[in-house]
Amino acid sequence: MIRGISVSEGIIVAKAVMKRESEIEIVLKPVVDVDAEVERLTNAVYRYTTQLEKTYKKTLNILGEDEASIHKSHLSILKDSVVIGGVKKQIRDRSYNAEFVLDEVKKKYEAIYNRMDDDFLRKKAEYIKNITEGIIKQLVDTSESTFEEISEPCVLVANELDASDTMDLDKKYILAILLEDSNKTSHGVMLAKNWKIPCIVGIKKLTALVNNDDQLIIDGKKGEVIVNPEQDVLEFFREKLSREKELDKVYYTYINKESITVDGYGLDINSIVSKPDEVKYAIRNGADNIGLFRTELVFIGRDSMPTEEEQYKVYSQAVEYAMDKEICFRTFDCNGKSDLPYIHLPEQNNPALGFFSTRIALSNRELLLTQIKAILRTSVNKKVSFVIPMVSSVDELLDIRLLMEDAMLSLEEEGKDFNRSIKYGVILETPSVAIITSFFAQDIDFLYVDVDDMLQYVTGTDPTNEMVFELYDEFHPGYLRILKSMIRSAHREGTSICFSGKVCLNEFLIPVFIAMGVDRINIPYKETPKVRWEINTTNKKIWEKILDDILKMSSGKQIKHYLEKKYGEQYLWKSENKLIDK
Repeated sequence: MIRGISVSEGIIVAKAVMKRESEIEIVLKPVVDVDAEVERLTNAVYRYTTQLEKTYKKTLNILGEDEASIHKSHLSILKDSVVIGGVKKQIRDRSYNAEFVLDEVKKKYEAIYNRMDDDFLRKKAEYIKNITEGIIKQLVDTSESTFEEISEPCVLVANELDASDTMDLDKKYILAILLEDSNKTSHGVMLAKNWKIPCIVGIKKLTALVNNDDQLIIDGKKGEVIVNPEQDVLEFFREKLSREKELDKVYYTYINKESITVDGYGLDINSIVSKPDEVKYAIRNGADNIGLFRTELVFIGRDSMPTEEEQYKVYSQAVEYAMDKEICFRTFDCNGKSDLPYIHLPEQNNPALGFFSTRIALSNRELLLTQIKAILRTSVNKKVSFVIPMVSSVDELLDIRLLMEDAMLSLEEEGKDFNRSIKYGVILETPSVAIITSFFAQDIDFLYVDVDDMLQYVTGTDPTNEMVFELYDEFHPGYLRILKSMIRSAHREGTSICFSGKVCLNEFLIPVFIAMGVDRINIPYKETPKVRWEINTTNKKIWEKILDDILKMSSGKQIKHYLEKKYGEQYLWKSENKLIDK
């Protein structure tokens, strides 16, 4: 099995089709007739420009203006002709062949691209590098098509893909895309998202490990690829794929059902949203409540801090759309890279462990005070609460409580109504606060655990870094033990606890979290029906025994393989009628 970074989900079983990676050997060839060499370059530029114009129009039609704008930028640089003019001058001055001079230019801008911090200049350097590569291909006449003729469903496998590689592909035959390159905004990635097919990037040594016509099993959600599996494994996945297609029809029968296990354990499936309109969609899709309303969009992309009235308007709209459901607002959670010109954000060596989220908010007290006042005003006769992210210590919690008192006192002086008994909680994200969960549970109404951030901090890995993402293991025994201990500590103090994040969508871990005793989960609203189906077909007592088994295991791989087997036994191989009846 090989792994990469998941970009888009889906399970696919199909054969590989490899991109032809033609090696272009560039050698210095002194030229006698420089005028003829300049003319040769001019003709290559014309052919490349014509190709770019076709690529731009096709990309515009398929992917839209944002993706097509890259090719538009390439065209504008070509028409500006400063770079090409410089190449022509060097041909005349040095009597060198065009491709050799272009390769020198390419290497120069490649070096600039690799050491530049400024995004604008990096992008321009990348564009020039791409243009020189394109013209070189025209000069050496690499007319062979990128892929062999594709006439049956397959998986595209390549180091990277650009628009010219995919111009002539027939969408109906492309089931998935695998890339060695880790760029999550590349043309290949955008194409996969547009075509709604699985895509995995950053797969180390992909083009060395996979050959044309290799049988592949792809799990886009997990970022996993099995190359030339044994026959029994192949049959297992084909059966699983067929079963899951059947279940897709079943999931949506669970939209309006209660979230309760076979043996009577109930828990809420709450939605994560970012805008008031999304609240409506979440409710329609069966959300028990709005578990996390991200408020970052209120703060980002404006010249001044949002006023209390501006925030009140947004939050009130969200509360109105929630109707009789609970709604929990997450307070300011922006980072040092966010577009916040009205806040001084210093340069940091390690921003992921530095000044962000509540740390920024507490250093700009007026910002958090204003936001809490706006949230308090929406709470009159409504089921409104709020949660503070990235709290690192009990001292910070005390600081937040004082700030809440200031907000309430200010509203009272202004004669504005609010709910003094509003419930609030904190989001625990680091191992240090996980260890002292009970201290937080004693002083607040509820606890959230950001299970994604907690996993990053527990394993010390960035899941988007292809060098270490394999260590980002959702089944890590230390991680699972920490989560179980946090639930136990919260419940000892009589405080409810909610898991929030993408890890809550892992079908193998949902029943494990139920067995641990989690009270709620927050997930993207589109996933509610499927997760409710799994909860409603889970027997908590059976999974408590399975939980006991995995907590004795020392390896994430061992835990994963065990849970895959148990998941298949408990869910996939039951008859559809039984699943619907439950």
